[in-house]
Amino acid sequence: MKSNLLLIIIVVATILVYLPSLTNKFIWDDHDIIQRNYLIRHGSIEKIFTSPYAPKFFSPHKLPYYRPMPILLWHIIYKLFGLNALAFRLTNLVIYIILIILIYYLTRSLFDARIALLSTFLFALHPTHVESVAFPSGISDILATLFIVLSSMSYTKNNILGVYILSPIWFFLALLSKETSAMFIFIVLAYDFIFATKKKINRLIIHKLIFIIILLIYFILRKHALMSSTLPVSKYIFKRLAFVAYVLIRHLSNLILPLWTAPYHGEYIKSLSTITAILTWALLIAILIIFKKYITSKALIKFSLLWFILFFLPTSGIFSYKGAMWAERHIITASVGAFWVIAYIIHKFTESKYISQKMIKLIIYAYIIFLSVLSASYAFYWRNDWMLYRKMIESAPNNPIGYSGIAALYSDYGYPDSTIYYAKKAVELDPTYIYAYANLGQAYITKSYMAADDSLTRKAYLDSAELSFTKQLIISKGFGGVYSNLGIVYMEKISQKKRLRHSRKQRNCFLIHHRYYIILD
Repeated sequence: MKSNLLLIIIVVATILVYLPSLTNKFIWDDHDIIQRNYLIRHGSIEKIFTSPYAPKFFSPHKLPYYRPMPILLWHIIYKLFGLNALAFRLTNLVIYIILIILIYYLTRSLFDARIALLSTFLFALHPTHVESVAFPSGISDILATLFIVLSSMSYTKNNILGVYILSPIWFFLALLSKETSAMFIFIVLAYDFIFATKKKINRLIIHKLIFIIILLIYFILRKHALMSSTLPVSKYIFKRLAFVAYVLIRHLSNLILPLWTAPYHGEYIKSLSTITAILTWALLIAILIIFKKYITSKALIKFSLLWFILFFLPTSGIFSYKGAMWAERHIITASVGAFWVIAYIIHKFTESKYISQKMIKLIIYAYIIFLSVLSASYAFYWRNDWMLYRKMIESAPNNPIGYSGIAALYSDYGYPDSTIYYAKKAVELDPTYIYAYANLGQAYITKSYMAADDSLTRKAYLDSAELSFTKQLIISKGFGGVYSNLGIVYMEKISQKKRLRHSRKQRNCFLIHHRYYIILD
């Protein structure tokens, strides 16, 4: 009875933390992945399950994402409520609440009630989960974790329905939500290796065959949708492996003391030194030696650590993808195992004879309140694009993404001078950042309209716009509506020859809201 009451308190506390975020708008990737995504507005079930996750105009790079479950869920929300940001944000929060409750009952089946409650408290109120909950596009992380937990609960029930039917079904849905769910097959192997008896070997072999068949079906669907079956393994795999410990230490420090949460972390492998790699590996080895006794003494701790490590590996930097080297949303599934370990250590700490129980309880309550306050304050930055991009500039001042984002916002509101200022800042930081050149070109076109009565000034602005779009064209190889933008410049310059040349390439392009997106037929 007391446990159920505390679970209700966890749910209410989570709702209170995230309640202000429900009034937020669509932000950042939401504009392309949700608002301008044809599949969500007009896609069929067949099209949703045979198409990539991200629209073609989302990135100039071929992204290795096949996630039809989030798209299907958004499609249903759109059919019911339209493009109502509240409906999308409320869906994230409801699914997160369901996930919290399921994590409690899964943990309760593995550990005792006290560890279950504490780990659930940590998971529910931890600021590293804010991005996935307060950001509609982050739902793939929550969905994948939800289905992984459901699959785990079904498997640990040890009955035919759970092991052979429900667990594989939930696993398949997890795969369709996020690629990293494939690691769950190793989680099941780890569970069997640690806890199973020899009498269950035949059953386990059959079960793994079912999982392997599901994995093969998933890869066939993925290959058909992405037109590729290869995994994005970097050619610099050994260099990336050298910094796995760095990424792991950053995540661990953020899980224990989350003072570095940010929408974008600006580190790149090329910006880190060999000394950093050596020191972080040395620190990780030292941690393992110090806590070796706790790691090897209890089977459940071994399983918890394996859960964390296995789900961490796909996001450790081994695979090559365009984006942040590390981000909080990457390890929401892995964090379940991490919080099991943290809760177990805190529980052991409560058994200490050297500190009073009152003091221990006070520390635990203070820690939970501390996490709640951090989560509520961090969720505040996810209210709109202005606040989010300024937070990016604050947390990653040497990365162009925040400056280019602010430039785009000023462009939308018709402030070309501010657009030019921030776009140039982005170009200074990264001369290959195509979105900054797009923003510059748009701003110069706007300036040319303002100088309609001064032909020389107007021509100078149009020349600058042409130069910006030409640079974007060279770098992006035609991505981002650049032909359409160049066509506008040439039409304004009354250059009939260039306008005719680019009109052929322009016929499959169109401009969305005077910005720089391209959609191919």
